[in-house]
Amino acid sequence: MRWVCLPQSFRSPDVFDLTGVWHTDDRTGGLYALHFAGAVVIVEDANFFPGLKIGSDELSLRPTLYCGHNWWSGDGWKVFRSIVSGLWIATNELGTNPREPVEGDAWYSSVSIPVSPEAAASPSASFSPHGTATSAITVQMHWPRWRKAGQASSDDYCTPLGGEYTPIDGANGTLLLGTPAWRRDTDGSVFQRRSSGVISKYESLSPSFRDRIVPVSDFDPRDETGDFCFRRNPSLRLRGLPEDGSDADLFMLDEESGDYTPAGRLVSLGECVVPFVPARQVSAASIYSATVSQWM
Repeated sequence: MRWVCLPQSFRSPDVFDLTGVWHTDDRTGGLYALHFAGAVVIVEDANFFPGLKIGSDELSLRPTLYCGHNWWSGDGWKVFRSIVSGLWIATNELGTNPREPVEGDAWYSSVSIPVSPEAAASPSASFSPHGTATSAITVQMHWPRWRKAGQASSDDYCTPLGGEYTPIDGANGTLLLGTPAWRRDTDGSVFQRRSSGVISKYESLSPSFRDRIVPVSDFDPRDETGDFCFRRNPSLRLRGLPEDGSDADLFMLDEESGDYTPAGRLVSLGECVVPFVPARQVSAASIYSATVSQWM
């Protein structure tokens, strides 16, 4: 699965403020990976934004703003921030757009909205009854997603995406992203184990031309050492294939004496590494979302 880093920040009022966004279309429907301070969350393209749920009614984030804030609506319910009171309002009155409560309405309010994108479990909030309403209701964040807790190491090659992701809110199955990778300390080149089992260097070249770790006997059928080497540097040897998650020593062989001389190391970057792939053809751009007219 190839993840492309999107060169942009993303801010949505009352929802999230992102500086790390990745996308892959290797899965039907596509997936986004969203990097927060304390977690990485994966969502399907259709569920990029957190939704809300009241009873069985699932409310989705609307593509407009109400008085500078996001709002949600479902089959009957709407949740929005009141311009009059500053409270979050839930109402199932008729109408397609937010409307400030008037006399005779049944409506509910809370000082906060239950949206916490990096939370391990979807938060909920109790909305107090007003007007003709008689009892409180519960509003819960509803966001089918996969979540990986905590920070992961990253550098010029590794992203924070690698690891195991737990399904939440109806997402199906556990996701495991990344494969073992190593950095060759002689020149900084990074080699990664592919799904085929081949350990090759990540390059823009087609797989058949990439540098990779191969048996030395591929170059010299008479060599019976059982050693491995790099296809583009066959003089640099390994005594065996590197083990996942462990460093491996590199050697040079004196063919006359048969002595091995230390020549560097393959340093493990981890067992679940997702490489950094820039979106070279996509330029960064600012997107302005205008506040829509006020509904009364």
